[in-house]
Amino acid sequence: MQLDTKITWKEFLSDYTNKFYFYTSVVVCFTLSVFTAKILALNAYHSGSIVYDPVMKFLSPSRNWSLEIFVLEYSAIVIMFLYAVRKPLLFINGIWGITTLFVVRTIVVKLIPLSPPSDIIYLTDPILQFFYGPHIEVKNDLFFSGHTSLLLLFFFIAQNKYIKCYLLLSAFIVATLLVWQHAHFIYDVAFAVIPCFLIYKWVVVQPLSRGVLNRVDTYFKSKKSHS
Repeated sequence: MQLDTKITWKEFLSDYTNKFYFYTSVVVCFTLSVFTAKILALNAYHSGSIVYDPVMKFLSPSRNWSLEIFVLEYSAIVIMFLYAVRKPLLFINGIWGITTLFVVRTIVVKLIPLSPPSDIIYLTDPILQFFYGPHIEVKNDLFFSGHTSLLLLFFFIAQNKYIKCYLLLSAFIVATLLVWQHAHFIYDVAFAVIPCFLIYKWVVVQPLSRGVLNRVDTYFKSKKSHS
């Protein structure tokens, strides 16, 4: 499937099926993203195991890198948005990829409960705080790293070599700073590459969502034609 095409949004949305796919995707993905954020916020009340991390021990004492992580993370988001927004199918499938990443991460966090070390410095991220809700401090959502995995997913999606280099470098730096801040174990950031690659292959390149929504669209069309 050609995701990186030069078709315009006007051309893309001129087809009813594409229009249905786009608007339904936005609503479903936004709803799922907010829902998973609320579930992760509740995870703060469930503790887990603390594992030994030799890399974290080497990067001691912990240091607050929240500002640097914020700048790298959201500069990558802005760059990726500007890159993908001109390519309708890539943009929509990318939204599905990100949403799937949120859902998978929420499930894994629940299945593998971990607690951070006592000297953790919690990340300050006002944009994420909007989704979690005011006065809610998200804790114990360690395995796997959301910040690292989002950058890695962007890396797989992007086709421009300069953007890919920036995203890969940003992912490596952010992963390092997260461990240094003792906000994630090395296992949290290292494992992130696996779900990101699988989601890219199975959701972005060959989106199941497209087939499902197309069938729903066809069903309503057939009902309308027989009425």
